[in-house]
Amino acid sequence: MEISFLDSLYQFVTNYKKFIFWLGSISAFIFIFSLLSIKWLVALIPTDYFVRKRASKFKNTYPYLWIISLIIKNILGYSLVVGGIIPDEDATALKAMGVSKVYTPKDFELNSIMIDIVELADPQRVAAE
Repeated sequence: MEISFLDSLYQFVTNYKKFIFWLGSISAFIFIFSLLSIKWLVALIPTDYFVRKRASKFKNTYPYLWIISLIIKNILGYSLVVGGIIPDEDATALKAMGVSKVYTPKDFELNSIMIDIVELADPQRVAAE
């Protein structure tokens, strides 16, 4: 059974060489463009972006789309928290974007994580800053 699978895989690759080449080329281009542009995109974020509270024009203009986008954002966020392993390079980029804490599999002390969550959720601490 494995031989027939390998044969069919080989046949697929030989039949679609150009398609696989272009798909790989586009993927490599997007990857390199992302690497080169992330520093520029992070630099465009204002320094007080995550601190300053301001009225959302999108929320007031399109309340239903705002609710849908909030649901999608939360689903993606929960999936990252529950199932994501974040490399050290990405953790550094996330912290530069304003994420307060990034936990990796090596952070297994549950008590310290819970203390961090309580500190982040404390409104007195945020108001004092």
